Formats: sequence, structure tokens, C-alpha cells
Amino acid sequence: MKKYKTPKIKVVSFGGGTGLSVLLGGVHRFYPNYIDNITAVVATSDTGGSTGILRQEFNIPAPGDIRKCIAALSPRHDVLHKLFEFRFKNPKSSLNKHSLGNLILTALTEITGSFATAVKEACKILNTIGQVLPISEENIQLVAQFDNGQIIHGEIPIYQYGKLQKGRITKIWLEPKNLKVTPEVIRAINNADLITFGPGSLYTSTIASLLPKAIKKALKTSKATKVFIVNLLTDYGETYKFDAFDHYCTLTKHIKTHVDAVIINTGPIPQNIKTHYFKTERAEPVKPSIEKFPKDVKIITGDFVKIENKKVRHNAIKVWEAITPHVYN
Repeated sequence: MKKYKTPKIKVVSFGGGTGLSVLLGGVHRFYPNYIDNITAVVATSDTGGSTGILRQEFNIPAPGDIRKCIAALSPRHDVLHKLFEFRFKNPKSSLNKHSLGNLILTALTEITGSFATAVKEACKILNTIGQVLPISEENIQLVAQFDNGQIIHGEIPIYQYGKLQKGRITKIWLEPKNLKVTPEVIRAINNADLITFGPGSLYTSTIASLLPKAIKKALKTSKATKVFIVNLLTDYGETYKFDAFDHYCTLTKHIKTHVDAVIINTGPIPQNIKTHYFKTERAEPVKPSIEKFPKDVKIITGDFVKIENKKVRHNAIKVWEAITPHVYN
């Protein structure tokens, strides 16, 4: 791994959904003493909820995961932050379930003529400590092939088909295949000291953010320390019965790049929480299976669990505390 003369590092974090935004929420503790700059690179292929509706009606990239990451990197805790994260809850209204932040990003795209510019403006409004970048400004589609030959288009349909357990995902890609990657993403990778992958839905969030050819090429030549943060729980629609090694193999297969270190939780999850997740989502704790990993991969274990409102999340501060020493060794 690369050694540094200064403790201040430039970080690029890939992912999407709740997992990445939770991780980004822990960055504030380390900025600016250890982390000089952070760039969140977000998949924009989500098709669900408010995001899915706005994609169809305005032909824009998915704003939902972008919004979560902007909010996570914002140091503001005032009414403006709450406004950005506000979600309408009136079944009789056409705005029901829409996030105001999603609507703001849509409006900014209409005003500026560019989704990437809209994201930059939203970052300014929320005064984020780093930058958030979509992988592309194109209205991309996620496509998956299962081992039974079935090809499914769209993030939500992929997940729903996966839950039927008729097959396993064997390959996943983005369309259009030759999409244009946001230029700042490649620059951020080239300048990074540390690159993190995940946590988040393995195929439809983490890997989805890494699929463009330009991103994979930049990752392959990057000298940054690369760290994969394994999910705490399996996902019935994507990673049912996967252990930590299965997660690692799936990621490296798709990005074709060596990963220097893997963060694996070995801390306990309360039995009542495990029972709840299994009954409602068929989700189970990911087994560490440390003995399966190759010797040239650093395995970082620990208790990284945080329970919030009966939901299992990564303790972001503990994750960053575990990662940062390995960047210098």
C-alpha cells in the first residue's frame, strides 16, 4: 500500500443508497485534520419511488441517492437541511412520497441545463465538506443477466426478480454501454490517496457505480489504497447466502482491480434485530469467512455495528477509524 508524508488524504467513495450516505456521515469527525478532501461518486440508476417518477417525467439521472449523500456531507443541522430531506406524506396529493431535495435537484437541472451542475449547486446550498458526483449525466439503465439466462432491465425489476429466487445474477452492466462519465470523477480517482467501495446493495448500488469503462480503467491505474466495506447483512434479492468472500469475489470480478483491504464486521447483532430482519427481509448477518481470502488482501475486522431505530447500520466513525491507519502502512 502507498505511504504518505502527510496525514491529510484525498478520498473517493463509490456507492449509492443508504449505505454510502451512512459512511459519509462519519467523515466530519476526520475532516480536515486527516481527510483533506472527499468525493462521493454515486450510481444514478435507481428506478424506485420519487426518483423513478422524476426520471420518467423529466428524463434525468436518478437524484435520490445523490440527495442522501449531499445531506450526509453537509455540516448544517438547521431548517435548510431538514427542508432538503423533507418528504411529503399525503396519500391524496400528487407530491406524496416525493422528497423535496429530489424536486430541488430536478428544478436545478431545469434551470442550469445540466444535472452535474445542479448537483454542484445543491452542494453549495448545503455547504458540503466535499463534493458529490454522479457517475454520468446520462439517463442510464442498469441491466442484469441471471444464471437461468433471464435478462432484466431496471434496478427495481432486477431486485424484485432476484427475490423470486429463480436465479442468481451472473453479470450486470449499464446502458448505454459507451456512456460518458462525469470528467471530475476520473480526476478525483487520479488524485485519490484512498478509494472506498460500499457499503450498499452489492450489485445495484456499489458495483453499479463502478461499471463504466472509463472508471474501471482509472481504478486499474490508480495508486490509491483501495478498501471494500462489506455489508453487514445479506440481501435476499441480490446476495442471499453470500459470505464476505462472496461479496469480495463479486466486486473484484466486475471491476477487475485489486482491492488492498476489506472491512468485515465481526461484532454481534442483537438476536431480536436478527429475527426481525429475517422475518421481514430474509436477511442474515454476513459470515466473515476470513480464511478464504488471499494473503495479499488485508482483512480488517471489528465491531462496526450501530443500531438506529431497530435498523442495522455501519458505525461510520468506527469504520473510518479502522481504515485510515492502513492508508499509511
